[in-house]
Amino acid sequence: MLKVKYIVANKTWVVASSMPLSKDIRTKLQEEMKREIQLNDDERLIVLNGADII
Repeated sequence: MLKVKYIVANKTWVVASSMPLSKDIRTKLQEEMKREIQLNDDERLIVLNGADII
């Protein structure tokens, strides 16, 4: 399962997968998320593997 959160204080998108993902799938996920959310120049994207966010 994937969870997505936006942290306003530091303009960071966090995507967490509770299941471990292979490197290829992580890379593909990161590329797709960047396109989907259309990151601004001052925003970051962090992909957490095998983790959960509350």
